Amino acid sequence: MYHELPDPTGRFGYLLWQAAHLVGRVMVEALQPVELTVAQLGVLSYTAQEPGISSAELARRLFITPQSVHTAVKPLVERGLLERRPHPVNRKVIGVFLTPDGTDVADQATELLDIANKQLLADFTPDAAADLRQALRRVMVTANPIALDRSSVRSVPAPPIER
Repeated sequence: MYHELPDPTGRFGYLLWQAAHLVGRVMVEALQPVELTVAQLGVLSYTAQEPGISSAELARRLFITPQSVHTAVKPLVERGLLERRPHPVNRKVIGVFLTPDGTDVADQATELLDIANKQLLADFTPDAAADLRQALRRVMVTANPIALDRSSVRSVPAPPIER
């Protein structure tokens, strides 16, 4: 007996899953020249936005396990792209901070991903691309409300001005 299932391409979740895998592969290939994984770039990006961010907060933002954050952070520290030290506001928190080399590599990676993103969105009008980004952000917030939440961002005191 033959049982007919609906075409999976008619389902939002299936299409998003397929697109995520395809875009993930494009991102992995784009990041090869700077020897970063997608998770490592996420760590660098969030660290740039919030110097001293904790591993626990990175896990929440990236929607990965704390163990996966450790797996991403460790080689970045070994490469001299990040350093771990107490957060300047809350000394009990060991945070991660970008080094100058980390900033350079993050900038290079961002440029590589910008090129890949332009290729992925080549068939979209600017308005359609903006609508797609907005829709995906809404999906992210629905699935993981903290993903785009910046309310926990701790400000880092500005360095003293040398005279």
